[in-house]
Amino acid sequence: MFPRSTNETFAQKLYQTFKDHKRFSKPKLSRTDFTIYHYAGEVTYQTDLFLDKNKDYVVSEHQVLMHASECSFVSSLFPPPPEETSKSSKFSSIGSAFKQQLQALLETLSATQPHYIRCVKPNNALKPAIFENKNVLQQLRCGGVMEAIRISCAGFPSRKPFREFAVRFSILAPELLPKIKSGSFDEVSASKKILEKSKLKGYQIGKTKVFLRAGQMAELDALRVEVLARSASVIQRKFRTNMARKYHTLLRLSARQIQALCRGVTARRRFEEMRREAARKANEKLYSAAISIQTGMRGMAARSELRSRRRTKAATAIQDERRNEQVSANVKKGELPVSKDGDALESEATGMKPQPPHSNGLISPAHSLSPRRRTGFVAVDDHMTAEDKPSSDDRMLVFVPPHPLIKHWVSVMRNQHTPCPIFRNAMAELGRLLMYEASRDWLPTVTGEIQSPLAIASVEFIDPREPVAIVPILRAGLALAEQASSLLPTTKTYHLGVSRNEQTLLPTVYLNKLPNRFPEGSRVFLVDPMLATGATIVAAIDLLKERGIQNKQIKVISALAAHPALQKLSEEFPGLRVYTGIIDPAVNEKGLIVPGFGDAGDRSYGHAELSLQIWPNGEAGISSLFNLQKAFENKDLLVA
Repeated sequence: MFPRSTNETFAQKLYQTFKDHKRFSKPKLSRTDFTIYHYAGEVTYQTDLFLDKNKDYVVSEHQVLMHASECSFVSSLFPPPPEETSKSSKFSSIGSAFKQQLQALLETLSATQPHYIRCVKPNNALKPAIFENKNVLQQLRCGGVMEAIRISCAGFPSRKPFREFAVRFSILAPELLPKIKSGSFDEVSASKKILEKSKLKGYQIGKTKVFLRAGQMAELDALRVEVLARSASVIQRKFRTNMARKYHTLLRLSARQIQALCRGVTARRRFEEMRREAARKANEKLYSAAISIQTGMRGMAARSELRSRRRTKAATAIQDERRNEQVSANVKKGELPVSKDGDALESEATGMKPQPPHSNGLISPAHSLSPRRRTGFVAVDDHMTAEDKPSSDDRMLVFVPPHPLIKHWVSVMRNQHTPCPIFRNAMAELGRLLMYEASRDWLPTVTGEIQSPLAIASVEFIDPREPVAIVPILRAGLALAEQASSLLPTTKTYHLGVSRNEQTLLPTVYLNKLPNRFPEGSRVFLVDPMLATGATIVAAIDLLKERGIQNKQIKVISALAAHPALQKLSEEFPGLRVYTGIIDPAVNEKGLIVPGFGDAGDRSYGHAELSLQIWPNGEAGISSLFNLQKAFENKDLLVA
């Protein structure tokens, strides 16, 4: 072919021979070029000087070597060269030069530790931070990266050192856990035992690592998760069994009745499904397989829903029982006795009869103190007569006014979706109402006569000569005392900043604007929105007493109070008066009242992590009287 062949005849020969091959094609605009479809893309070759470049001579040494082959077929392909050819000088062909270059490259690679870096051009504009996905993918494909990944995945893509492998998957072989925990174990034998237990095939054990095929690491992780889930189920079952033994007899009876009803419903549902399935099999045999699959899926979904409901009910019952145990423990320790619904129990020392928590009588029944001190605090009804009200010379009195507006603003503040402006407005309105109730029968007045448009009338004014002070505890106290100046314009305001350590719950005074000495006979409204543990309010009262203020000259204004704070105040400051919007039963480990309002300062003025809350109906806020109709329609409130 070569002596009389040209580039055109070579191209025509290729067209005739490979015209039907799927990876060979002829360009439309050229008569001598041809295209090969490689795995990375199309490559067009030119036949110009193609024959000259591929003319290579057979090296005589190679011919002698191949002729000496023991295979008769190979030996026949390479006859012995003529005598003069073997004695002539060696010819350096293109193939031999290429071989020498390859050999030099392999020697260089063997003597070093090469690291390969694939550079990818992210975009054609040569600008930073711009990635063209198609361009990058084409480069990776043409550079063989995708093919290299495919080849790697076809082999052993997952490789783990023996120790890391044994520690991670030791749970699949429980007998290895004590040895691994103590650190005295053979890493190779432990890895082999784990692989035998998992029943994997096709893996390889190297000198320092375990080689896994594609997907085998996922199988091991799935087995590990299954063992952990099974262990968690056993732990949960043991814990629930232990807690279930403490259930009340009535709760156990109710659970059995609910289970009986659920089982009856499930049995009837299964019977109905079986009856329908039998009818369908008799009438439509062609659809029996599909119907069976649908029936199984529905049964699985129903059982899953039933299990979810049982778990939810069990968790609720466990929480209820735990809260009851905590209340019992508090009673045994001598703390405030609290009933299940969060209201204080009746005190035998006061002789007062308990009433419903939202009636027009007592808001919170009287509380008794610990045996070491019988002077406690009494919740007083504003509608009591002077004869009915208990003696308060040595007792602290707690007032919870039964005003519907107070209950309304307390409810607005309890809602977690209330935005900061509305919460702060509710705090100000609640402070105005409580300040109004606290100032009744306490502010000094003067009487006289004035001329009205029609006649002379007897009048009574607040005496501006008697000193009255308001001391808000920053920062939430500012919101509660915001409207005090409009209600009591002759008062003076002294700011007091007290912060609480989140770990120790101890107070620290960081701002004190109190006078060195209050005028004699001064009356002080001490404003603190939250009475939780009582540490902050006790520190503030101590500062007032150091400046000549007695317990009976102080009235505490609080939006929310908890039993621990009231108990502490009653023990340390007999004769004190506390006005609060509502009393909650408990304080959690972080010193927050439960259910409470949350952090009153953050909810009033916001903080770095608190963004503007939007109501579910899309409005940024509501009117000052809170649009209850929209709230009920949007199901923002749960109404019993």
